[in-house]
Amino acid sequence: MEVVSTDAWHRGVGNLPGHFRAWASVPSEDTDVVALSALLAEDRFVGLQLPATDLLSPLAWERAAPLLLAAEVAGKPVFVHPGPEPRRAFVGTLPSWWAPVVGYTAQLQSAWWGWNAIDGRTLFPRLKVLFAAGAGFAPVLVERHALRGGTRTTIDPDVFVDTSGTGERALEAVVRVLGIDALVLGSDRPYGEPLEEFLGEAATRAVRVTNPNRLLASDPAGRVGERQWAVAS
Repeated sequence: MEVVSTDAWHRGVGNLPGHFRAWASVPSEDTDVVALSALLAEDRFVGLQLPATDLLSPLAWERAAPLLLAAEVAGKPVFVHPGPEPRRAFVGTLPSWWAPVVGYTAQLQSAWWGWNAIDGRTLFPRLKVLFAAGAGFAPVLVERHALRGGTRTTIDPDVFVDTSGTGERALEAVVRVLGIDALVLGSDRPYGEPLEEFLGEAATRAVRVTNPNRLLASDPAGRVGERQWAVAS
């Protein structure tokens, strides 16, 4: 997939109907933090999106610190989503599902544990972070993390995972670790429809309305769940 320039993306967002909100995007190199701060000051942009491929290690998170700080100061969340999978000629032909099932999941797991390894909450005490696709189910590995020498992890009320590209069985495992308050509705269109119902009426409302309202700035009527969200790819 061809990557759209960030300037073109932001201009395109400005032409969307008024009920749309979007995530601001930045280039991987030569990032203009001042320009990013200006975008995040606009109501049109709900936060900053970063590809997991830019956050694959603790050091990568540290390098992204100026961007994270800009989002924290603006009071906007950071959305971590899968980045492009590199082409590796030596692995031969791979099935079409390989990248989303194997590659994207590994990216999100690396980003999740990178955030934990640098103790991101201590560095950015007010920053909200959202990981796509259940963070590649990295939270479910909490016991393996402890078994292999990781320090004790705690539930962070300002770290969220979304439901995109996942199903009820996998999400139930994530909720057993993080609790229902960490889960927000995500869409994997055109590959899959958003989750219609999950663990009953109360949990469904939490995922579709209550938790997104905590993650994102809501309008006075609290209609965050009714808006459309645009993400650059």
